[in-house]
Amino acid sequence: VQRGDIIAFYSNEYYNKGAFYRAVTTFLYTISFTLIDIPSLTKHYDSSVYVKRVVGVPGDKIKFRLINDEVILTINGMPEKEIIPKEYQIVSENRFNSKLLTTMIIQNEYILKENEYYVLGDNRICSSDSRIWGSVKKEQILGKVIFKYWPLDSFGVAK
Repeated sequence: VQRGDIIAFYSNEYYNKGAFYRAVTTFLYTISFTLIDIPSLTKHYDSSVYVKRVVGVPGDKIKFRLINDEVILTINGMPEKEIIPKEYQIVSENRFNSKLLTTMIIQNEYILKENEYYVLGDNRICSSDSRIWGSVKKEQILGKVIFKYWPLDSFGVAK
């Protein structure tokens, strides 16, 4: 997993329920031929599986800065776009549209430990991501996202 990759991973709450719980709910979901997500009947979070972009890898220092009213993500002191080589579009945050802009997020620096990844949604204004629930452990990662199929008019390679 590298900076800029899009990954699918288990939410912290779902992952912490244990391998047996995940195996049973996946089995029930698969044999029921339904779109009903079995854990959604009892969970208190948005999703069992998230899809987000990796912006920080083990050892990275993540910090948000407010520069000219725009929220800038820095990785090891450098702006995100100078560190991540992949082309992708983000809906950027500023002082006026950010729902997560607080003194805490601007002041704190997050240092990733071994086997930890910092993930953000490309729609930074509305994304539930590492800014809220912290890093993602390597064991939670299901894999890299290669294709997207929804909405149908966006079918193709994930960028």
